[in-house]
Amino acid sequence: MTSKRDLISRTSRNAVRGLMSEVYQAAIAEYWEAEGFTPALDVAPASGGVRKHTFDSYVKTVDWTNAEQVSRALRVFSALLRRVARDRRQHGGALAGDELADLKDSFARDGFLVDEDLRIQWAKPPQKISEITRRRLADTFTVGKVWWWGDLDVVDFLERLYPLDALESYDPRYPTARGDIIQHCFNNDDWPANWIFLDERFGIRSGPDEVLLAFLAETLHPAVRRDEEEVQRLLVLFNKILAPDGFELFQSDAISGLPVFAGAPRVSFHGARPDLRIDKRPLLTDPRVLHEHLERIRRSLNQDAPAAIASCKELTESLCKIILDQQNITYPASEDLPALYKRVAELLALNADAIPDNAKASETIKKILRTLTTTVQSLAELRNQLGLGHGRSIPSPALARHARLALNSTVTVTEFLLDTWQDRIDRKLLPPAATTS
Repeated sequence: MTSKRDLISRTSRNAVRGLMSEVYQAAIAEYWEAEGFTPALDVAPASGGVRKHTFDSYVKTVDWTNAEQVSRALRVFSALLRRVARDRRQHGGALAGDELADLKDSFARDGFLVDEDLRIQWAKPPQKISEITRRRLADTFTVGKVWWWGDLDVVDFLERLYPLDALESYDPRYPTARGDIIQHCFNNDDWPANWIFLDERFGIRSGPDEVLLAFLAETLHPAVRRDEEEVQRLLVLFNKILAPDGFELFQSDAISGLPVFAGAPRVSFHGARPDLRIDKRPLLTDPRVLHEHLERIRRSLNQDAPAAIASCKELTESLCKIILDQQNITYPASEDLPALYKRVAELLALNADAIPDNAKASETIKKILRTLTTTVQSLAELRNQLGLGHGRSIPSPALARHARLALNSTVTVTEFLLDTWQDRIDRKLLPPAATTS
């Protein structure tokens, strides 16, 4: 497996580092921290003195393979270069021609352009989310008349994502983007509501995918948008638009019981955290344990395949127990997943034997229903062979693709069980489900 390539080479980073002896240590730290970086504490002193050492301590914390972090680091580099150029002008000097040429050449090899104002920009930002998708996402706000800043004002929202006092102003009357935005969004009110999608400073239209995803996730943050129904509606809409390009927003955390979202590539057919509509299922009066399993799957799907496989099996087992408990069906405490599923299948009349010959179900449907039993059995076996548990004596050989297989199988089974359970209750083929305490 090949490792990801640094988007900014060590040569380019050292070209900027070489100028740091001309910038005060506090200023170096200020520029980095304005973009949300913190210094590493374990950087050994190198040649160049305390200023370059300070620069190195921040450089070490950047993931140079991550486009979003690189975009922020580029803004730091640009600010530092402009600081050096400004200080030299104040003393009657300038960046030497060979210094500037070396900088431009080095960054050009990495795929970046250094303009006359010493702003470093992507020659072609790495994008997998297409222009069409970005335009459709923008339309969800403009056409749908949804304020992207939610219940905040524009400045308060943007401050959550961008260092407004470190971004340039397009209005010469103001030194930074903050004054620019206040003037045109509040004082003059002469910018259209969709201006953010056209403004290159914020990277929504033409920046890296990570920037767009972070923006969308922030529009759904509970501190930004209080209407929970609107959050869910927008989440479904965003994910429908993102899906063809292979991305999704998923719940990554919670604050006061409300979801916080993040964006990432879809890592399975059903995404990193499949939408089983658990909170929309009236029969699931206490779905917390299912949410816990789903969150474990999300966290481990790419990082810990054995744990994800185990959580898939446990999610299916928990759902079987919930159905049996709420229908007042007893079962031995030590019963395993295949036996639990068999009880649920009999309760819901899922198994092929429970379909009379004169039913409308075709032989094909009977075969599909029989495969559900096989799938559940295989899921239990997969957990035993590749997942956690049973005090393994050797490391599990499970890979991410095995975890995705388990997840996709789990979603197929659990969705069908939930839908069928609701159908049987609605048609009064089962007594009303008991409420869990």
